[in-house]
Amino acid sequence: MITESTAVFTGTELLVRAGRCDLAIAEFQRFVHEQPDDRATAGLVADLLVRAGDTAAGEGRCTEALEYLSIVANWRVALGDRAGAAELQARIDRLEVADTEAQLEQARTGTAAVQLRAARARACVAQGDAVGAAEHLTADMADGDPWLLLTIAEIHLRAGHLDRGLALVERAIGHDPSLANPVARLSLDVGARQPDAGFLLAEMAAHVWTTRSRWRAAASVFEDFVAQVPGYAPALVRLRDIEAAASVPSGEKRVLPFLPPAS
Repeated sequence: MITESTAVFTGTELLVRAGRCDLAIAEFQRFVHEQPDDRATAGLVADLLVRAGDTAAGEGRCTEALEYLSIVANWRVALGDRAGAAELQARIDRLEVADTEAQLEQARTGTAAVQLRAARARACVAQGDAVGAAEHLTADMADGDPWLLLTIAEIHLRAGHLDRGLALVERAIGHDPSLANPVARLSLDVGARQPDAGFLLAEMAAHVWTTRSRWRAAASVFEDFVAQVPGYAPALVRLRDIEAAASVPSGEKRVLPFLPPAS
């Protein structure tokens, strides 16, 4: 007999093999939300995602690797597993530094000067000099590249330039909705220091998924945010709104409006 536990593990494994990082993560999030007491199965699936992250990192797919590792790290934080979360965060930090170094090497071997400056700025951030890095970056450097634009936005956010960073994130995700996952991850990082700014980032990611009727993914953004910033009322309200919308029959669902930044 195939149990739900076996099915979720097998299904997630097939999604990983098919290269569907977003769907594999969504399946994991769905399971831990619907079966919070089945930590044994959740642990097996989490280990699967970590292995997938290691494979992606080894093949140079840094963004995908960070998504896999970050979702498991956030889950362990929610469980109160500080040691497990810290171990994963250390791996995430090493991966981000390695990715920065790889970009620098690529720049030295012929990449455009803009990419070199962006990579150097990210290296500055890794060393704690976000303010200095932001001073050397402008949105024009992205030259129509939403991923590079998001990198510049992240550096501005870490430097405390919240209005500028939020505007750049909104611009980037508007050009490329596939940025919803990294924006959701960024909302947790920023939200730990600046809850209002982090919430607006969560709104941007959730908006992408609600417009595509991916209600579970949208709800998970605010579930993770509330776990990171307990008691943050706007996130709790939006979570209830999305859960209510998800329970309505398909033909009657409405798309929840995105709440744009006030400034």
